[in-house]
Amino acid sequence: PLIEGAKYLITLRIKVDKEGFEGQMTPCGETNDWRECLKLTRKIMLSDQNDRYSSQRVNKGIVGKYGEWFTFTSTWTYEADDLVDTVMGNLFYLEYTEPGTTISIDDFVFELPSERSYPVGNDACQELVVNGDAENADGAGWSYFPMWSSRSNDWQPNIHVETLPNGSVNKFFRASNRRWHSDTIRASLLKECFVKGLVYNISLKVRIQKDV
Repeated sequence: PLIEGAKYLITLRIKVDKEGFEGQMTPCGETNDWRECLKLTRKIMLSDQNDRYSSQRVNKGIVGKYGEWFTFTSTWTYEADDLVDTVMGNLFYLEYTEPGTTISIDDFVFELPSERSYPVGNDACQELVVNGDAENADGAGWSYFPMWSSRSNDWQPNIHVETLPNGSVNKFFRASNRRWHSDTIRASLLKECFVKGLVYNISLKVRIQKDV
């Protein structure tokens, strides 16, 4: 059964194809207009037909070009009113699909976050930034949780994969379509892990790219 108040992750890979437009940017990637971007809608069906709807949309920061796979990750909760006896079922579906396109979906995962997304139970301060290297994520390896976006309507963190010159494979987080200097990938840290007067070292690799 669904758990009241718990965070659930939905992660899926999406590809939008349109004949004659392979490799070109989608309208959502150009404008970030909600009317041109896919959205994932949840419909909670009730026996009195007062169905309840909520949606989360794809944005310019994660959408790919026609013919390219991209990852859409979202977080959902169920409140007490969503779990009453009059609930007949739940539906998730994509809306605002562009006419004349083909939508492909792969790796659809609906799950509670696993231990990979939380601090180690018996030593919560061992790793202050959980999965900071993006190598051990939920969502079949594609969910950015527990990272989060400072401006989710414009962009979301996204996990990408690259092959390094030595042949090894590296996963990393990317923030695209940033609009402000403070638009960053963020992580919430346990305040209980910090001790007054101690010095903490922060290290990270950063790569900055600009679309031209």
